[in-house]
Amino acid sequence: MPVPKRLQKASQTRSPEKAVSPRSLSSAPLSSKSLSHVDPAAVSLRDPASPYTSAAQSPGRGQASPAVRPDSGRASPIGSVNSAPPLAARSTFDHTQPDSGPGSGYGSLVSGPGAASQASRVAVSSYGTALYGHSYGVATAATSTSPYRPSQRRKQTRSKSAVNAVLYDPRFLVIVVLFSSTCIVVLVAIALVFSKTPQVESNVCTTGACLALNTLFVEGADFSVNPCDNFYEHVCSGWGRRAESASVYDKHLSLFLDAVVEGFHPLAHMELKTTAVKMANVLKSCLDTVQGRMNEINKFRATLTRIGATWPAIPEAPDVFTMAAKVFETFRLSPLVRIRTALYSDVVQGGRSLSIEPGDALSAWIRRREYLQHGVSYRRYYDSAVELYSTDSRSIVTFDEFFAIEREVTLNLAHSSRENHKVSSFSTVQAVGDHVDKKYVQRLQELLTSVLGLPAAAVVKVRDLGYFKRFIKAIEDIGEKKLQLYMGWITLQAMWRVLGKQFSKLWYDSTGSGFGLQRPYRADCLEFVESMMGWAAYEPFGRENAGSSVQAAVRVLTRSVSEAFLREHNLGRWSVLLRRPPVTDADFSDTLYHNVRVTEEKLNEVFANVSITVNSFFDNWIAITRAMSSATEEQLQDVRSEYMAVLREAGNYTLLDRYHELIRVPPLFSMLPLFHADSIDAANYGSFGVLLGAAATRLFTDRVRREGNPVLTAELDRRLGCFLQGSSFRHHRDVVHRSVAVDIVLKAWKTSSGSTTPQRLRNYTAAKAFFVAMCYLLCVPKKAPSEPVARANCNEAVRNSDAFVEAFGCGSSAPMHSTSNCELFAR
Repeated sequence: MPVPKRLQKASQTRSPEKAVSPRSLSSAPLSSKSLSHVDPAAVSLRDPASPYTSAAQSPGRGQASPAVRPDSGRASPIGSVNSAPPLAARSTFDHTQPDSGPGSGYGSLVSGPGAASQASRVAVSSYGTALYGHSYGVATAATSTSPYRPSQRRKQTRSKSAVNAVLYDPRFLVIVVLFSSTCIVVLVAIALVFSKTPQVESNVCTTGACLALNTLFVEGADFSVNPCDNFYEHVCSGWGRRAESASVYDKHLSLFLDAVVEGFHPLAHMELKTTAVKMANVLKSCLDTVQGRMNEINKFRATLTRIGATWPAIPEAPDVFTMAAKVFETFRLSPLVRIRTALYSDVVQGGRSLSIEPGDALSAWIRRREYLQHGVSYRRYYDSAVELYSTDSRSIVTFDEFFAIEREVTLNLAHSSRENHKVSSFSTVQAVGDHVDKKYVQRLQELLTSVLGLPAAAVVKVRDLGYFKRFIKAIEDIGEKKLQLYMGWITLQAMWRVLGKQFSKLWYDSTGSGFGLQRPYRADCLEFVESMMGWAAYEPFGRENAGSSVQAAVRVLTRSVSEAFLREHNLGRWSVLLRRPPVTDADFSDTLYHNVRVTEEKLNEVFANVSITVNSFFDNWIAITRAMSSATEEQLQDVRSEYMAVLREAGNYTLLDRYHELIRVPPLFSMLPLFHADSIDAANYGSFGVLLGAAATRLFTDRVRREGNPVLTAELDRRLGCFLQGSSFRHHRDVVHRSVAVDIVLKAWKTSSGSTTPQRLRNYTAAKAFFVAMCYLLCVPKKAPSEPVARANCNEAVRNSDAFVEAFGCGSSAPMHSTSNCELFAR
């Protein structure tokens, strides 16, 4: 019987299976300028926070692991059986990368060494297993073609007849048809399932900023810790293990410094005469000095000695008024007291006047001095400073003598606060005689005409008259020689870190105060330049990274938070108890003061006649001081800023300038994880919005206490104490203010969202992203001295929030579930 053609076809030898070549898995860096859009079909929505499994446990097939990071630049399909398992080159937050560049978000998501090749190797193995179930490495054997003998031919014929009988049996054919049909149905079903594009929820944010923020949150988290047990550990344990010494804040500040400083590099040596180019050259000359490429200490020492800063030697002919005026006129520094010429564009306001104010060098030194350990370390630092700076060993004041003088000075003058803004105006110097001894009035008259060149009838304006009277008394009690010696010391300490490489090294070796920053000398130079040129230090960065669209987004968020805060205040009893509202719309109106008001044209007006060189830091300093001296008070008010000093001193995120009682947004705000216009609203409200609410709460509490009403103060303390019942950090004001702000800002976010479904992150719902964003800003290294306060700041803030309990599904007995419901603005 002839063999049917279909059987002949079936009996032919099959060729070996062809090897499947998977798509290569690539990874590219992400930045805030070029954050690529990711295919929504590639986004996995598995919630990493529930159930709370160990990171070591593997998810089921087709599920995304909570530890999966998005690919930088392009995400491959995740959760599909036909694709590779959810693998991606692990994104790193590299502390050793020197340069992130401006606008890089919160550091570029850089793939680790060899990550792509490793992913490809694993993908090849995974593809083989997923497609075939096992490895195919066996080749098909060749069939023999040797001739048969007659006897074998007869056996073969009988064998074929038997086979044909079975094959053409109707029962066998029915079984074959049924089996074939079943296989076809199964294969079609599998093909439909595998070929279907994975669908994602439409509210998942897939912008580059959202992916970058999601990666930061995931890499910082520990999903084995239940957020209802310890929210800080859940959010920050991953960060604490990975970071060697820097907190999230310090890392952000370092990246911001790099972005600002390196943004000026291309401008140095340019022929243009813009303020940005001048700023770039001043900054370069400072960096060259602190890095040892330029040494001008002899110029500084000679000039300081000439104007009366004689430390470490006692001055022979002391005159603290003249010294204070010349130090400010030459270097724009103010030891103990600031005496200067103030120029008003309006003659009615004073025209060219004599201005006397509390100096800021003493308060700054007292804060920095805390980094020195008491006793031996301070002595060693003082003696090393004398050896490094002094060229004459005669008449040097020893540390014991100096320390006794410092104790008297701080006892008399350290508590003069810059919060006292009251200015007393006098028609002439003689009118000041009603408040101070006549002999000092005569000395001020001589200073007015002989040193400052002002007319004898010039107006005199004294800010904080009480402090000036204490300064006069200190001259009597301590002695003018000793007082001027100490003024020389704090003048030097105000400029110490930018005098040269050895001076900077001595400071940081003695204090370790720059430990959190990667390159603290950059912060020193930027702080110095800002003290001289104000907002010019940030104008190019702000123009590039905080344009009109970003500013508009910040204004919308700020307005939403301010309305929620004032609504809570007006509905509570405080509006009845207080004579006037402590916080108003005006406190929120100028949060972006410098970004909005200071333009490049306005800066060019102030610094138009300044001649800057890259070859002398000393000459640049003198030239800028002269330019600032000729600017009007109105111009100085717009240009002046001190963000870097506040950012370094604070050590954490804050939007409050507590010296001037103003809510001000620092220039680093436009970088993740603090704020990004392309991120989801929930995260922006949780980070930036809560800081805004905490700043407003601080203003409210400070102003209520200033009322001096014991009944109001007691009521305020009772309500604030409710937030931290049983906590050992009840007296840490930052912890209390954040706790108050969380629910107020949460209401603002929900109100702004309206009835629309809010956008979420890849691994976090919108509500969870709000709380994680709030806490992530607080992450510090494990066992850092600030860790207990950071943990309390995070945990206490969410413990009082019902919304947190709902978002994370916390039971009534969970540590993060508070039994009390506290409100500052209770009815």
